[in-house]
Amino acid sequence: FTRKSLGTYKQLLSIFITYDVCLTILHQFEKPQAICIGTTFSYMSNYPDKSITALYSAGFSVPFALMIIHFLYRFWSIRYPHLIQLFSNKKFIALVAAFPISEFIIWYHLLLYGTTDSENARLAKELSERYGRNQTEGWIVMAHWVNGEFQPKMFFSLLFFDAIIFGAFTLSSTFGILSYYHIKRSDKMSEFSQNLQYKLLLAVCGQTAVPLLFVYIPYFCILNFPFFNIPIVLIDDVCATMISCFPLWDAVIIMILMRDYRDGLLGMVRRKKAPEATTVWKTVSTAKHSGMSSVVHHSEASAKY
Repeated sequence: FTRKSLGTYKQLLSIFITYDVCLTILHQFEKPQAICIGTTFSYMSNYPDKSITALYSAGFSVPFALMIIHFLYRFWSIRYPHLIQLFSNKKFIALVAAFPISEFIIWYHLLLYGTTDSENARLAKELSERYGRNQTEGWIVMAHWVNGEFQPKMFFSLLFFDAIIFGAFTLSSTFGILSYYHIKRSDKMSEFSQNLQYKLLLAVCGQTAVPLLFVYIPYFCILNFPFFNIPIVLIDDVCATMISCFPLWDAVIIMILMRDYRDGLLGMVRRKKAPEATTVWKTVSTAKHSGMSSVVHHSEASAKY
């Protein structure tokens, strides 16, 4: 349903959709759960293997990396349109792809090696009491104070996590603000092009709001609140549910804000009504061989449109 004028933007949307589907499938298998107790943050999945839990969690670092690329594309299409052709260059595509992959690898290793296993037994008991699940292995744990002693390793891991989150948000915001500025100040765009760019930028902002609200803000809270011993009310309980909603709402936002996809969806579900038959009476004059005329009435079915 993508119009030709969107060009390689279609490929970006295809990547988002494919990744959303993968995350949805993974969530069904993983069934993750976050638990925070005092100054300890923990995260577990359905598999008693820490590396699998880390892989799943690291997967949610990719959407924001993709958003940065998305905003970069929008900014270039407005300010430097001649650079858009780079998104069709294989070497440049490989370079761009290295960005989310690198972020995934960093996040994965931080979860795997920048955390601890010292609180597994206590957390397993809490998991059993809260949710009736029994699991003692495969936990990702950040215990900032253990037996009253500060854990520097956890602190530095937290700094890296926050740097990734704030860095991604800062870059996305910068490209978004610059894009809006240049759309507004441009005197070379036609009114149609300007409106199209506004709509596309709005769609990107909407897509960015989804992982921000459903993934990054919950992650930020459950990672940072335990360090400051701030009580977490319901956030750890609903965190997994919010994360699972992200792929769905990401697709919904695109369909709401992009008319092409909205019309395409409506066209798929809308049923065309069968034409109704009606009777129309016509008057036809025919001349008889005797010279007298008579009126003959006859009916025929015609279809309405």
